[in-house]
Amino acid sequence: MPVNYDLADAHKLRIPTLISVLLLGPIALWFTAQVMFMRGISGPNAWGPDPLAGHPLPGHEPQTFWNVVFNPDGRMNRKTWWLMFVSLLVLFVIWGAIYGGAIAYVMSSLPHAGDAAWATSPEGQQTIMRALLPIAIPLSLVLYLLLWPALAAGTKRLHDRGRSGWAMASYYVPYALFAIAGSMLPASEGPARWLMIAAGVIAVGLSLWLLVELGFLKGEPRENAYGPEIGKA
Repeated sequence: MPVNYDLADAHKLRIPTLISVLLLGPIALWFTAQVMFMRGISGPNAWGPDPLAGHPLPGHEPQTFWNVVFNPDGRMNRKTWWLMFVSLLVLFVIWGAIYGGAIAYVMSSLPHAGDAAWATSPEGQQTIMRALLPIAIPLSLVLYLLLWPALAAGTKRLHDRGRSGWAMASYYVPYALFAIAGSMLPASEGPARWLMIAAGVIAVGLSLWLLVELGFLKGEPRENAYGPEIGKA
């Protein structure tokens, strides 16, 4: 028998899910950065010797492909950042075209995809989800693979400016506002709309600030806490 979902019940279910995401998101981000990307303390500490003793300190690594593209340690000048930015932008456009084309192909293969009532019903949404998951999961993994060098390049450019790479985490603010606004719809469209507008303004402001900071301003003309000067470009 089909299951009838009440909109109010669905709205109630979204609230604890939203709270969990907003609370666990920053913790997961911090833990992932600490475990996967950040180097340990140089030298021995209370838990043992430095496993990387004898290796170059952060910011002093050789300019290999891995260190330039994926390693968030050290610094990056404007010329290299723009090269990374344009290359990744092209790859993101290609990824978006493939993703959109794949979704369109899957949707066109479903016999009732053109029926709006069926597509919004629980049965239709489950069918669509089962059809899209085999494509969405691998393509999402590719997206994460592209986001990694984008975040690494932004972090190193901030390091070149003498700033912490954690400034990139400021994008969590508009993301949280969008998530809260989405959980409020359609119960209170007025507040939700204003939250979405505020989130959009903050996201645009952060993007403009980062574009100027990363792409146009010179790095510090000396060695700083993140490594030696790597050029004036």
